[in-house]
Amino acid sequence: MKQKLTSRKFLTALTGLITGIILIIAGDVTEGATTVVSAVVAYCIAEGYVDGKKLGNEFKNNEQPKQNN
Repeated sequence: MKQKLTSRKFLTALTGLITGIILIIAGDVTEGATTVVSAVVAYCIAEGYVDGKKLGNEFKNNEQPKQNN
């Protein structure tokens, strides 16, 4: 868990989230909401891509895929 919290992907998404919140507070609601949603969607896509690559490598190596709960 600590590794995910200190990853560059997460820190970039967090920065986008904070920037979006600041924009919303400053009065630019449309731009702030767009920034927040974009940061979250980009993080989800990046994590899905990385997880998919890891799962693909495990199948290539004939390993049993690990399930994270």
